Amino acid sequence: MFADTRLADYCSVSSPSPSLFPVCVFAVVSVEAREALIGSLVQEAELRAADLSSQAQREGLSLEACQKDKTLKAWEWRSKLYRRMRAGFLHARAPEAPSVVRLSVSSSSSLSVNFQEPQSLNSTVITKYRVEWSCLQDFSLLAGEMLLENLSLRATISNLTTGRLYYVRVSAYNMRGWGPPAAALPPSAAPSSWRECEVPRRRGQIEAMERLLQQ
Repeated sequence: MFADTRLADYCSVSSPSPSLFPVCVFAVVSVEAREALIGSLVQEAELRAADLSSQAQREGLSLEACQKDKTLKAWEWRSKLYRRMRAGFLHARAPEAPSVVRLSVSSSSSLSVNFQEPQSLNSTVITKYRVEWSCLQDFSLLAGEMLLENLSLRATISNLTTGRLYYVRVSAYNMRGWGPPAAALPPSAAPSSWRECEVPRRRGQIEAMERLLQQ
């Protein structure tokens, strides 16, 4: 069984010909497993191409040899593609932290997070982002996390406790794994409603007016 067939075991998407496109390589969770899988793809494609080349040369210009020659070209193309994938994977680095992470209050039970892509993308495509929140500044205990696999640069954290302070950070992911997180600015916020903010403000204004009248 070739590596291409084994590759289908890592994919959740069924395809009538999964061996034609190695797009599911990065469905493998471990970076080490990805590297090993790509290496096996390269090795077996090269062996298959070499075997077909020898058979075609032995059989000359027969119809069967011509058919094998087409298959040989397909395997040679696949071998080049796998080698290119391996080179790109080995030279890639984990992404930098997202930039300009902004945190704001959106309701009495939710916070909004907006951010931008890392300033340096190091030529490697980012495939998802992760938003994490915690009641502890060191994030030693998470209150929750959210994966943004649609590459959206904004998120709403819902079902939070009113008045409780939450710290938020965001990190990016590519084929080499997760990059370092970026803390939000401000680093924390507490869900609240405009009424809760407005009442103390008006009370303060009234007290200030009373003090002026008493002077």
